[in-house]
This record gives sequence, C-alpha cells and structure tokens, in this order.
Amino acid sequence: MPRLYDVVRQPLEALGLRRWRAALWADVPTSGRGLEVGAGPGAGEAYCASRNAVRIDVSHAMLARARATMGAADTDTRFTLGVADVQALPFRDRAFDWAVASLVFCEVADPLAGLRELRRVVRPGGSLHLLEHVQPRGRIAAAAARALSAVTGPLFGEHFDRRTHETVRTAGFALDHAKWGPGGALVRLVAR
Repeated sequence: MPRLYDVVRQPLEALGLRRWRAALWADVPTSGRGLEVGAGPGAGEAYCASRNAVRIDVSHAMLARARATMGAADTDTRFTLGVADVQALPFRDRAFDWAVASLVFCEVADPLAGLRELRRVVRPGGSLHLLEHVQPRGRIAAAAARALSAVTGPLFGEHFDRRTHETVRTAGFALDHAKWGPGGALVRLVAR
C-alpha cells in the first residue's frame, strides 16, 4: 500500500527518522557491491545512488514508485531495481560486500529466514546495516507493542514487538555496534 506508507512515513521522517536513515547510510561502505532490501518508494535513493547496488523490494507497486522518484537515474548503471523477497533471494552465495535495510524486518513474515538469506549472500567479512523499530524496553511498553502487533500484524504485516537485534545474531551475524533510539524502540546496527 504505497500511498498509506507515505502517509505514515512522512510525519515520522520529519520527527527524526530522516536523521536516523542518514546515520544508517553513513555507515554503509561507498565501495564494493551492495544490496538494499526494501527499496520502497525511493526513500534510500539519495544515499544509494552513489553506490554500486542492487535495490530490491517485494512489492511491484513500491518499485514503480521508486522508479518514478528516481526519474532519469533509473538508467544509471551503478544500481539496478528488482522484485525479490528477502526470504528467498535470487542471488548466488557471497554476491555482495554489504547489505542494508531500513524498517523492513518489522514486516517480513519470517525475519530469521530473511536474515539467514542475507548472511548467505553477503561475503565473509562483509557488513549488514539495519534500521528497525523493535520491541521497546520496559514491561508496559513491551506489552503495548505486543498488543498493537496483535492487530497490525494480521492486518498489515507490521510488527512492533520484534527483537531484530537478537534475530541478527541467531542468523549467524556478529553484532558490531548498535545505537538505540528513545525507549529502545528503534535500533540502528551494524553486523558482520
């Protein structure tokens, strides 16, 4: 639902998400071949355009929006756009030097499967860069996130109670560093 996504995303961008996304991309290497998961409506375009990257999304509609956002840049040979599901990536093992995703694993049906796929396609020594909203700290906040996810999960596939930083480790990555947002509800991490 690209239009609903914009309605929700734009106020959050103004409230600080834009700054968090810029910090995420500041950690992403400018060299090597990369994979952006969840290219969405082109939110990462300003950061990804100068990098050699494959940009994927599971949604044809979101990729159409990304193409429209990029305009003429769509023909740039530094990156390509394609439809793919992170849970079953159509790439060979060790195909990428780095991978990045912003607010993706809150919606992936099986986040462990998706992160294991990223582990498979990122070369040894490569890096994974994530920005995710996760289950907040504190018993009351965590219970509220679980209650909200009980509604938004079945309706929109959106989960506010995931512990993605732990799933990253379970998938076989070593956590390099993490920066936490207010109440622990947002995390920006780098893993290897």
